[in-house]
Amino acid sequence: MNQTDGEVTVEMHGPDGKPKLVSTSTEELYHVKRHYGIVGRSTRVLRAKISGDDSGDDFVLKISYPEAFRIGEHDMIIRAKEIADNRGYILEHLPECVAWLNLPQYSTSTIRDALKVKGKSNSGRILRITAWKRLHPITDLVGKELWKAFWECYRCELTLFACLPILTGT
Repeated sequence: MNQTDGEVTVEMHGPDGKPKLVSTSTEELYHVKRHYGIVGRSTRVLRAKISGDDSGDDFVLKISYPEAFRIGEHDMIIRAKEIADNRGYILEHLPECVAWLNLPQYSTSTIRDALKVKGKSNSGRILRITAWKRLHPITDLVGKELWKAFWECYRCELTLFACLPILTGT
């Protein structure tokens, strides 16, 4: 992780096995505001840039502390794409994870061990950083477009829930 000229850059794993440099501005880090989206244990979603990307796509960097035993979101998306292989209506609604990084050295278990705090052995959280192509909120849609998108999301969730319960947290 490097910080220079108002940016923080992290080398992350890309889906093709090659490292990707992902950066966000330090201004973004210090002026995080609540948003419509996932807000969990210290979860933050920040605008990001992918080094060498000239696609014109917008990206976000998600920084979170999920339970260490939970499957990583990038793995969930890979599994969901396998399910979607014969259900085309799902594929167009899945987010695209472009890079990820687990930082076990910042696990709450490591901190608990160092401070000699007793607790469940599997109760630790791990720092995970994922980079995604930015999704646009469903609330940007109106009328028939909103209704169609809502039902497509509902149908995808129902299918994934039935085929792979771990994706939906059940």
